[in-house]
Amino acid sequence: MKYSLPTLTLLFLSFRVLGNIAPMILSADKSYYGLEKHIAVLPLHRQEGFDIRELIDYSDSNFQTGIDFNESQTVQWGKGYIINPDTVNQEYYFNLFHYTDYAQLYLVDSQDSIIWKSHTGEMVALDQRPFHEFMSTSLIVPVSVPPGHHSLYLRTDCQRKVSKEYRSLSTMYMEASEPFKTNNLPTPTKNGVFFGATLLLLFFALALYSISLDKLYLLTAILIGISGLFTFTFEGYTLYLFLNRAPYINGYIDDGLAAMTILAHMYVPIYYLRMPEYTPTTANVLKGLFVIQVGLTSFSFFYSVFYDLLYLNALVACFVTIPGYYHAIRNRYRPSYFYLMAMSALVFLLVWYILGYFGLIENDLFLQLYDVLAVITVQSFFLFAGLLLRFFEVNKQNQEKQLATERAIQQSEMKRRELVESQNQILEQKIVERTAEIHEKSKQLEKMDQIKSRFFANISHEFRTPLTLIIGPTQLLFEKAGNALERKTLQNILNNANILLDLINQLLDLAKSETSQLGLNSNYYESAPFFQTHIGRFHPMAQRKGIQLLQAIDNFMIHIDERKVQRAFSNLLSNALKFSPDQSVITIKCFRENNHGIIQIIDEGSGIPITEHQNIFERFYQINPKDTTQGSGIGLSIAKEYIELHGGTLRVENNIPTGSKFIMRLPGAFPLGTKQSLAILTPRPTSSTGKTLLDSSPLLEEKKLTLLLVEDNELMLEYVKNCLPIHNYNILEASNGQQGIQLANKHLPDLIVSDLMMPVVDGITLTDTLKNQMSTSHIPILLLTAKAALSDKVEGLKSGADDYLTKPFEKEELLARIETLIQNRKKLQTFYQTPPNEIGVQKEPTLQSMDQRFLTLLQQHIGDNISNEDYALESLCESIKMSRSTLYRKLKALTGLTPQLYIKRYRLQQAKELLKTTNLNVSEICFKVGFSSTSYFSTAFKQTYKQTPSQYQQNNTPGSPA
Repeated sequence: MKYSLPTLTLLFLSFRVLGNIAPMILSADKSYYGLEKHIAVLPLHRQEGFDIRELIDYSDSNFQTGIDFNESQTVQWGKGYIINPDTVNQEYYFNLFHYTDYAQLYLVDSQDSIIWKSHTGEMVALDQRPFHEFMSTSLIVPVSVPPGHHSLYLRTDCQRKVSKEYRSLSTMYMEASEPFKTNNLPTPTKNGVFFGATLLLLFFALALYSISLDKLYLLTAILIGISGLFTFTFEGYTLYLFLNRAPYINGYIDDGLAAMTILAHMYVPIYYLRMPEYTPTTANVLKGLFVIQVGLTSFSFFYSVFYDLLYLNALVACFVTIPGYYHAIRNRYRPSYFYLMAMSALVFLLVWYILGYFGLIENDLFLQLYDVLAVITVQSFFLFAGLLLRFFEVNKQNQEKQLATERAIQQSEMKRRELVESQNQILEQKIVERTAEIHEKSKQLEKMDQIKSRFFANISHEFRTPLTLIIGPTQLLFEKAGNALERKTLQNILNNANILLDLINQLLDLAKSETSQLGLNSNYYESAPFFQTHIGRFHPMAQRKGIQLLQAIDNFMIHIDERKVQRAFSNLLSNALKFSPDQSVITIKCFRENNHGIIQIIDEGSGIPITEHQNIFERFYQINPKDTTQGSGIGLSIAKEYIELHGGTLRVENNIPTGSKFIMRLPGAFPLGTKQSLAILTPRPTSSTGKTLLDSSPLLEEKKLTLLLVEDNELMLEYVKNCLPIHNYNILEASNGQQGIQLANKHLPDLIVSDLMMPVVDGITLTDTLKNQMSTSHIPILLLTAKAALSDKVEGLKSGADDYLTKPFEKEELLARIETLIQNRKKLQTFYQTPPNEIGVQKEPTLQSMDQRFLTLLQQHIGDNISNEDYALESLCESIKMSRSTLYRKLKALTGLTPQLYIKRYRLQQAKELLKTTNLNVSEICFKVGFSSTSYFSTAFKQTYKQTPSQYQQNNTPGSPA
């Protein structure tokens, strides 16, 4: 545009008049004017609250150039000049940053008349602003500048505290109408592409996360989402769609999303670049910085330092991750390249902003870059591309691993076939070695599982032997006690010893429950006698504390394991007595409900906190571990396991007003009269300890027998001797299994009573050794042991033991077991002494005991020499390799017959068979079976079979009359 001479003169005069304030001379060659070069600011200390009219009278010397608006919360004024050298009005737009709460603009002509004014601000609703034709977060004010020289006054009023640069004139500009609309008018295509791409990338990132559940995909999706929301708000969509009546809120949302976007750029690269794997120190430092910056940013949100922290966080996000890039690239982690490219766009934008902030580039270029849609779009694309590459690489690695596995399987199959074809023997050897190795490992695992069981068994043995020495002698003293006080004292000892035995049994059950070996031995009982009997055991304890036991017990049939229910019931009642105060009441109720037996034990103690109701049934749990009166913590646990083993339940409730109520619920309860087999609780008289008493033993009337006692514990040996009637038995003693074997071989006792666990040779080995010797296999063996488990009893019986007695035991039970074994041996002797039994023709069974083998061998040697009338006993002993005395005692013990008599019985049996099955005459048969005299043969035959040989042959010849 060419200017006229008057215009040039006006311009010259203007520069002379305006002094230091550079005017904005409107020209077609320039459309953009940054206000920082054309506005002079009234110093803060001179602003005294005057209005525009007073300010017009101020001379330019009161305004200063080169200074900026202060960041304080107050009103500030600026002044500039606009010269329109044209002859027509020029259309322009003022763009003020959106953190200005209130702003007024005045245009004053050369006559000091206000020809135009406008107001806007962040606190002004959209519909009250001078311009809101399109979405923008900036404060836009249109102005029509008439020709000539004009003064521009700018009044800002900020109540919020923001950073100085957000109030800076460098953020404000004036631009011609057409270029302004071109540069700032949003295009639906541009925004649609951006937000569509952002949503698509967000969807794909979430889809990848749902497929792989990799944390990185979720973090990247969050980063893309936050960046999109920030742009959505920054572009003004939130303001124009939702906050048009309260536009100032948009600034806070914008700041918050900006902070979250920058912080996300600080946190996501930690995992995107695999820093915890490649450089854990840097990862930990970044995590620490992230936590610190989150805290600082949150606390400074409403203060001006917040914006400074944004720049600091941006710098950290861009530059502190450099070690992560280095290590990722060094390890050839290809997704890191895409993250580097994504961050390069943001670094470029940040550097450009810093250059603009320090005035090293033109503001118009900086403001054009303010539209960050393209930058964020490019960043999101590169981030997603990196994720996609990572996804495909991981899938490729998985596929390669799968292919490698398949190839390995194929190669292994080929090698296996080759080995089968060419090296079958080597392969079999390897299989044998591998099987042995697996078997050895399995044995080791089994051994480890058995260690605990052995521990419990050994502890049980160590406890049971002393208990036997307590209960047994005490029982003997009790039977001989002369006065009531002595009997009461001894009874207390017996009761407490039995309680200790019950605790030991619970300890063993504890071990069994861990290996699922607990089982039930159920029978039918009447409820009233059952529970009343067990309640009676606790009367002495209740009397000592002055506690009254109230019973309300209905009588009905119940199907239970007596021992386990008794133990559970005793544990509950014992606990109630232990924790109840003196002079209180404990109520025991038992009734039937829906075919279930309900047993309630209600005390008046301090009660159990509700929070502990479930815990008290845990094994070894104690409410107060420091309280030593609470016991070991297994009683309630064992009780619950016993009840649940029956299919029932055990629970606790708080009693009102005080105390606790334990409730057992057992299935299998029926009315009386139901046809079931009823277990008799007390069929025979019992001793004071509840054990069954025996009648006087018939052993006392027999001649002396020889008993061998094998026991390593001298006190236990003495106790067993004291239990035996000395005048009935000859007692042999051995302190270990080896001595016991030697004495048994030497004396061939009538019965052996042996402990199970002994030094040198244990009871199992002793039993197995004697039962597999022909000379001693007939001797009955009774094993005494502290091992109460069924498996231990089975092991002892399998070794050949005739009976098994668990410690502790009472005198009557020991004598009964001994009597039974001796009587069984006598029945066997009677069996062989009965004439009608055909001993000589018995067939050897498939599985023979050592005694059966002995008799078979004996009959074989006699049968081979039956026609030899001079066949002597010495020859028989030599044939079976047994001494004369040993043969005599063994044969006498088995059959009740001497060897000579046994040979005679065998000859007669064979003669009887020949008379019945052959046509030989009596004389021929007599000599054939080894008799030298027919008269002696006939006499012996008639004594045995009640008829002469001739009569027997005549009566039993085929075809003869019966």
